[in-house]
Amino acid sequence: MAFDAAYQGASGGEPRQKEDPNSRSTDVSFAVDYLQSLPYVDADNIAGLGVCAGGGYTLEAAKRDHRIKAVVTISGADYGAVLRRGWEGHGDPTSATGLLNAVAQSRKAEAMGTKPAMAQYIPEKLEDIVLAELKEGHEYYKTPRCMHPNSQGNMTFSSLANIVAFDTTANLSALLMQPTLMIAGSKAGTLWISKEWNNLIKGKKQLVQIEGASHFDLYDRKAEEVTKAIIPFLKEYL
Repeated sequence: MAFDAAYQGASGGEPRQKEDPNSRSTDVSFAVDYLQSLPYVDADNIAGLGVCAGGGYTLEAAKRDHRIKAVVTISGADYGAVLRRGWEGHGDPTSATGLLNAVAQSRKAEAMGTKPAMAQYIPEKLEDIVLAELKEGHEYYKTPRCMHPNSQGNMTFSSLANIVAFDTTANLSALLMQPTLMIAGSKAGTLWISKEWNNLIKGKKQLVQIEGASHFDLYDRKAEEVTKAIIPFLKEYL
């Protein structure tokens, strides 16, 4: 089952394009609710799979919802950690307070009646992207390779406050009991996130690195290699 998150795509909710990690992880549990209502679904054998930020949201959902019996992350990213520490994890986390100050000013204006400000997480122009690997994200989201009208590449600016405070590692060791497979490219700037998760998870876990792959390669170009890792994992634990 694949679905559009609340506030986005074909799903309902206002304001449009809101990106709230708590809502996103709760959406995963709502999806499990629905799957369990279907007579042809084995309610005791449901897995969660997330790509990029979806990996972080799925991991967060699994900590709280143990109806999810196995977890798979592909190019897994903790969106909050990326904003605090940067794409490659080398940044100063305290620098994110500047972003929070900007959100505070934006919300103040919105409370006085101005239209909600929007933030672009996928810049419209390739030349506006500094980090080389993120240029691949533009190619994925903004060209015919995989562009979709439901993916606008933006979010409400106020969403950034909730994202900055989001932390998948909180209570990860204590609460995540399900077998977890993390798949990441060996050349991905976000590989550090999967490694961090792998170090913290106490239960059954596996970190698979796809040699020579970047973060965005695993979205579609390395699908065959990713699938080869996922199928035996799910056969073993479901």
